[in-house]
Amino acid sequence: MATDTTANTKNESLYVVPAVSAEKDRLLKQYAMKKAVYGWTTPVPGIVELSSIRNVLDIGAGTCIWSLDLVSAPEVKARRSEVKIYACDINEAFFPPTTVTDEMGIKTFEQDVTKPFPTEYHGMFDLVHISFLFLCLTEDGWNKALANVQKILSPNGVVMIDEMDPVLFKKGEYERTSTGYDLDKCMAGDSWVHKLNSLYTGFIVRNNFLVGLTFRLPEMLEHAGLRVVNSDVRTAGIGKVVRTLNGADGGSLASYEESSIDNMEFMISQFVAIMRKVGTLEVPPGTRIVDEEEIKSILAEVKEGLRTEGAIGVGACFVAKKI
Repeated sequence: MATDTTANTKNESLYVVPAVSAEKDRLLKQYAMKKAVYGWTTPVPGIVELSSIRNVLDIGAGTCIWSLDLVSAPEVKARRSEVKIYACDINEAFFPPTTVTDEMGIKTFEQDVTKPFPTEYHGMFDLVHISFLFLCLTEDGWNKALANVQKILSPNGVVMIDEMDPVLFKKGEYERTSTGYDLDKCMAGDSWVHKLNSLYTGFIVRNNFLVGLTFRLPEMLEHAGLRVVNSDVRTAGIGKVVRTLNGADGGSLASYEESSIDNMEFMISQFVAIMRKVGTLEVPPGTRIVDEEEIKSILAEVKEGLRTEGAIGVGACFVAKKI
């Protein structure tokens, strides 16, 4: 798995953040906050019927937090001997110890989702879960991944995909049209959020990953033979804005304020390190940054902005059935 490029022209699938303890902790916190944002009390939205599933696959499973949560869902727990849960990732180093997965009955295996799955998995899964691969796949990678998912779904199987658009706004400045975002406008400016997007959105763009998945996934799913039966688009906050986002829901999210900042800070630090290594660190786009003190100043400004003002982004969860 390559980790030294921000011009991802050859790799359709790439995960640049190493499987270190800090990243595993970030993924756990990210999952807890995501459930709070969507208001889920189980690992799936209400439209997904767990009482009849038998075979489940968690793609890009990472720490297997979703799979472990699913095992504890009442509808699954009551039928534990009948439900088989599988989890795969491009890097098995993210998985918890086998003592944990074996005890919970989760079968893990290494798999690049852009590559065909073993034929024994074709037509097998009643539920496939995919989450936050916006940091990993190019457009061609997504098309291949969705085609592979279509093949492994059972005739009545469903795929649940939740993703984010990696572009952030100050509260009150959020702009979302029917077609996407003005990325130049989001990155080319002097404010801390412009600088954040230069690092965050800019990294995604340089790797040829997709920024507008919340717009494009329905059409891409349809093209792969998967029909969207439910969609839920939500705004998500980072930093101070978490306390006030979505009215009453903000109260339940307040505890995630500091962890959301930590999560973003860790992820951006990884992106900065990679871009520095290959000489593509630009803030704003077109302005190369190499001075260590200037980099520290930008990162400090971004963190302070998240703490004092906060930022919002957009995520969406799609549930699709095999056509």
